[in-house]
Amino acid sequence: MNPTFTQTFTPTTFPIPLPPDNECPKEIHVRGKNRAALDLLYRLPDHGLAIVGPRSPSLRAERFLYEEFPKLSQTPLVVVSGFARGIDAIAHRMAIAHGIPTVAVLGTGLDILYPHQNAELKNEILESGGLLISELPNGYPPLKHSFTQRNRLIAYFSKALWVVEAARRSGTLNTARWGRDYHRDVYATPSFPGEIKNIGAQDLIDDKHAVPFWGAHSLSQTWLDLITLKTPF
Repeated sequence: MNPTFTQTFTPTTFPIPLPPDNECPKEIHVRGKNRAALDLLYRLPDHGLAIVGPRSPSLRAERFLYEEFPKLSQTPLVVVSGFARGIDAIAHRMAIAHGIPTVAVLGTGLDILYPHQNAELKNEILESGGLLISELPNGYPPLKHSFTQRNRLIAYFSKALWVVEAARRSGTLNTARWGRDYHRDVYATPSFPGEIKNIGAQDLIDDKHAVPFWGAHSLSQTWLDLITLKTPF
């Protein structure tokens, strides 16, 4: 891999506003292939689409993500996710495959490789012109609370969130709650009756905390110019 560029920002030097008050990070560490990659920050949150879901998704959730993702390839969106196994990793890889910029918000220091299964993905994100972001210093290990903490930045850096799949108790729902707190548009894939793996996403819809995501064209409720993504039946 070619050398990368790393920069540390304080809240006053970060290119875009950060969360308010006690939710504001003390520092933000950003790594890209070069300084030009930092231009992605200026596209957030206006063009940020957070795609989140479980580490062990159902085959239906994976298939739906693979089917809908290509429709986003000619849009100005930036895919934001959390670099975890499962839906996060698929979202980052699909973004790269379809020429969509992607930003990974880590729950560790930038120098920590976690999860190990995503070693190549980390390089691929950088080589594609994407960014790695963390509020944690180098050497910070993977701890449970740091991933919950990371979720607020995933939501904050995005204008809309797509919950691809979520159980009733999950980190994915935690990210969706942050999205609601930050007044982001939240979308969720509807569940089949009795589909336990996605009951949390259905709860979001039933409680009016999320809009049903029927396909990529649903995002036109956030970005009106994406209405052309709708495909005829």
